Amino acid sequence: MEGGGDVDAVVAKVWEYYQRLRHYVGHVTDDGIPDFQWTDFLAQKAQAAKSNHAALEESSLILNLAAVHSTHASNYLITGNAFLSVVKEYLLVAGIFKYLEEHHPDEAVFDLKKANLSAMQQLMLAQASHSYYLHLVSSASPNPKTCMKLCVDCLTQYTNLAAVFRVLEGINPTFREFIEYYRVYFEMKYWVHRSEVARQSIKEHDPYVEDTLGMVILGLDTNLKRRLPLPKDSKKYIEPSNELLTELQSFHEYLTTENRKVYSVRIPKELKMPDLVVSQQLKPKELVIPADLEDNLAQLPPAHLCHDYRDFKTMIEAKVAMAQEKAEVTMMEHRTELTNLQAVSLLSAMPSEGGPVLPESLSTKLKTILSDHPQPVVWLKETLAAMRASAEVCSSDISSVENMYNTAKAGDEKGFEEFGERWYTGSAKFVDMPEGAMLMKAVTDYKGRLESAEASNREMDERLSVDMSVLARSIAEHEEWLASGGEPVSEKSEDLNVMLDELAKLVNEFEIVCSDVEGSISELRAYKEQDLENLMPELLASSNYKLLIQNKTSIVEGKAKKVEEKTEAVDRVLKQISEKVPPIKERLSKMASCDKREKVAAYIANLDKLSTVFMSAKVDMKQGKDFYVGMVEACAVLTERMKSFTSAVEAQAAELRQILSLRNRTQNLIDNDAALAAKMAQEEQEQFNKAQQNQAPNHASIYPPQFTPNPYAYSSAPPLPAAHCNNYGARGGGGGFWRRQY
Repeated sequence: MEGGGDVDAVVAKVWEYYQRLRHYVGHVTDDGIPDFQWTDFLAQKAQAAKSNHAALEESSLILNLAAVHSTHASNYLITGNAFLSVVKEYLLVAGIFKYLEEHHPDEAVFDLKKANLSAMQQLMLAQASHSYYLHLVSSASPNPKTCMKLCVDCLTQYTNLAAVFRVLEGINPTFREFIEYYRVYFEMKYWVHRSEVARQSIKEHDPYVEDTLGMVILGLDTNLKRRLPLPKDSKKYIEPSNELLTELQSFHEYLTTENRKVYSVRIPKELKMPDLVVSQQLKPKELVIPADLEDNLAQLPPAHLCHDYRDFKTMIEAKVAMAQEKAEVTMMEHRTELTNLQAVSLLSAMPSEGGPVLPESLSTKLKTILSDHPQPVVWLKETLAAMRASAEVCSSDISSVENMYNTAKAGDEKGFEEFGERWYTGSAKFVDMPEGAMLMKAVTDYKGRLESAEASNREMDERLSVDMSVLARSIAEHEEWLASGGEPVSEKSEDLNVMLDELAKLVNEFEIVCSDVEGSISELRAYKEQDLENLMPELLASSNYKLLIQNKTSIVEGKAKKVEEKTEAVDRVLKQISEKVPPIKERLSKMASCDKREKVAAYIANLDKLSTVFMSAKVDMKQGKDFYVGMVEACAVLTERMKSFTSAVEAQAAELRQILSLRNRTQNLIDNDAALAAKMAQEEQEQFNKAQQNQAPNHASIYPPQFTPNPYAYSSAPPLPAAHCNNYGARGGGGGFWRRQY
């Protein structure tokens, strides 16, 4: 239900049933009312409520309206747009729960308990604030302080909701999981916005940034160690969670670096959160039940009449659409054929007392072209050259992206060759990283788009390969040229004059019948709209509505037949024109000045053709320019993302290479020391044995029995410093960049 039309249709159906229900209940006794049964959807365990009182049915219908609008709002959020529309939807849902709480509470039905309705109203208001926050942060240039303020509002509302839902008995635990996730999410997001404010202050050289910088760094460090409590259905929450952790990591590195290089602010030991106060409280939108629901419902059309009405409406719309499409396609083909016959240009080229002039339609077209582009040919060439320059920029960016990716890939493979499987301990290969795969997929997509665009450019070259210099002339120059190529009227023979007059009448008749076709189509369309608008009252008032529908169907078919007949008349006139043109051309070829007249006719036809080519090329050029502007921006963004990605990967790889090299050197040192110690122990034992033989002094006081000196104290390599362990953990499985999914 992404579109509003589907929601409106569902809501209309609900209110229609609501209306019929109230009318039905008002005309029967309680014994004639069947049991209404509904199943709770807020409860942890499904519970069925049954009653023959219409109040349960009415309340449940209104409750279902809340479900319809909230589902519509959630579908909007999935597409990532129209956040303001989502805000209105959630405020309306909050108003529905408020209306039920005030007018239809029922402690016997779980969904209609006052506490549950109040909690759901608060949840919808929180969702509305959440959607408004998304609208703000997705704007072109969001204000960091305003974003932080709205983030605190959302955090406050979800914190309060967590306390409310915690004490609700029997509520579906999905609500608690959802609320707890967003409570922690906005708590972490708060430090992102505080970091944005701090970064802005640093760039503006604000001296007061030192007052908060330490607390911001502590908040980032604390939240980087947290993990969001993902709900059971966590697929749609994974990507936002990873993006949030990426933002926290990025700001932590930036602010920590700035503090170390510039400010040297002491990091506090205790983290202080903001005061949880809602600064901008949204209010529920009041539910308004349509006034006509209170009227007498006896005039509602019966179901079988509505069914026949829908069938008739569908049939009429199909007939009108078919007749209109067929007529428009045929008219386009006939006009194209008339242009190919060159009948109009042939008439315009015939000499007269005032000399030949440009046809009015062609003159208007040329004025439009020359007013917009005094040098149309130059404009076309410059525009095409600019598009190709943009294509080169895009190709250069894509090559740069591929080079960065291949360089990082080669470094990863070299690390594996040097250190073996230890290089990939707890992490994926570079080629398996989602961010890199996604970026290279974009590279492939962009290449395909650029290749398609270049094919269009080559096609444009072919279209513009004709000599279009004649377009650069002014209207006066065209008319002067035509006048110089004309012939006196006296040279036309009488029979040729008759043939030309007949051709002129046929061309004029062609335009008239074309107008008749367009008028018949408009008449058919207007009758359909007016007839369908007034049809239902007529059907209700008719004693035999089926006969009325049959008569109206005949009328529509007659009007569609009229359109078809008018179209056939156009075909007949065109055939007569096609029969008149060849004899006229044959007669003109026998006249002394035939070359000049044909030259004028050919000139006008060529000018008309080139004007049409230019107008078409202009539209294509506009689309091409817009495409390349978007592609240049997209390639620049792609380059920056690949640069950030590969820089982070290469930085981590360099750190890991340093750690593994240090471990290798340490192990070698230990192995060498062990061999030396064994040799020294053997020499000392030999000296001791020799001294015993020579009755040398007893050295038992020096070394206790069964004790051999150990040259090193560690049974394995000494532990690396804490900083190195942290860095290695970032690569090998302790969290950090290498485990993130893009």
